[in-house]
Amino acid sequence: MAVLEFNDTDYHNLIDLLVEAVKVTEATGQRPSLVIDGVAYAPHDLVKVANILPQWDEPLNERHAALVATIFDSRQRGYGRTAHNLAHRANQVAAAMNRTAALRAPVEGSHGHRRKAHRR
Repeated sequence: MAVLEFNDTDYHNLIDLLVEAVKVTEATGQRPSLVIDGVAYAPHDLVKVANILPQWDEPLNERHAALVATIFDSRQRGYGRTAHNLAHRANQVAAAMNRTAALRAPVEGSHGHRRKAHRR
């Protein structure tokens, strides 16, 4: 499992970390765990990380807007909203990839045979 670290004093840059989390999830199918200022967050806690961003409606700067545009087709508005959207995107990607993997996995004990319907 990947671990991403953040040791910056400007929490607006958490957007960079969340974009990286989405990319890691897309590549591996597993959300990374995050370490922010020495505090570890589990892979399922991406929304908690998004809640750290200080300004909900503050517009994204140009660099962050361009970075986020690589993930979303529509324009994102505000640091907090964008952080939540990124966290949810990583969760959606992981869930979809896990579902696909579960469908492809062989059923244990089936030996390739379908189970007959039980009649009463």
